[in-house]
Amino acid sequence: MGNRSSEIPDLVTLGNYWLEKAIQQQLIQPFDPTQFKHWEQLPPKWQELVTRRFPESSRVDQIWGAPYRWGTTVIAYRQDIFKDRGLKPPTDWSDLWRSDLRRQISLLDQPREVIGLVLKKLGKSYNTLDLKAIPALESELKTLRPQIKYYSSDSYLQPLLLGDTWVAVGWSEDVLTAMKRSSSIAAVVPQSGTALWADLWVRPLTKTTAIPALVMEWISFCWQPEVARQLSILSGATSPAVLEDRANLPLALRSNPLLLPEASILDRSEFLQSLPLSTVEQYQNLWKILRQTG
Repeated sequence: MGNRSSEIPDLVTLGNYWLEKAIQQQLIQPFDPTQFKHWEQLPPKWQELVTRRFPESSRVDQIWGAPYRWGTTVIAYRQDIFKDRGLKPPTDWSDLWRSDLRRQISLLDQPREVIGLVLKKLGKSYNTLDLKAIPALESELKTLRPQIKYYSSDSYLQPLLLGDTWVAVGWSEDVLTAMKRSSSIAAVVPQSGTALWADLWVRPLTKTTAIPALVMEWISFCWQPEVARQLSILSGATSPAVLEDRANLPLALRSNPLLLPEASILDRSEFLQSLPLSTVEQYQNLWKILRQTG
């Protein structure tokens, strides 16, 4: 049993944000895409997400992960409070600056997410490399600060459920769970686009490059049309394999804009990419401004 417990697994799951680091630290190895079934069902954005050249001097693109589900960053709100007070429900990031929401918002304790949504409000990319080139960014952060009551990455929905805040920015999987618990919670994917996240199957580095047939069968199974539909409905996150066949999806999926946002919104949304150290430092400096300025 001792030897079996120390064996390296054939597959592990990894959030897309950590893929670049896992490749650079040589913790994982690439797949052979010719052994995939249904790979062609994935939209280009999801294929590009896991395609890298490593080392950078290499001239060959390799597939380093298999995305099997994804979600978004959304705006959740207490629809009962909004209705009772005659407030207009939020539809986009710019609503977070509304005077009637002062000190009523919970935000993620995540610089990339928060500064990213401000960038999106300004019509910029989440993955902007030079934040200093956007003069309005710092002033927008300072005017956002009085709107915020809580920062948390794991308990940001509790104040919303209790009515201590009226709005929360969070991840769609968490918000969908909260909506099942409380009918007073509603949510929207911001019209100007949002951050995307994905869970990937990746292969830990081993001494052999051969891929067990069962591994490829499992990944292909996850991308089978019927399995992908059921995974999307039951898991609280959507399979990328369903996106190319929207018209034939079950109503439970087609009618849920948190699971399946409009194609135009997805086109304006982005996965968070790894950034150079110089840009990370800019994020950290602006984060201090947001958290310290009264």
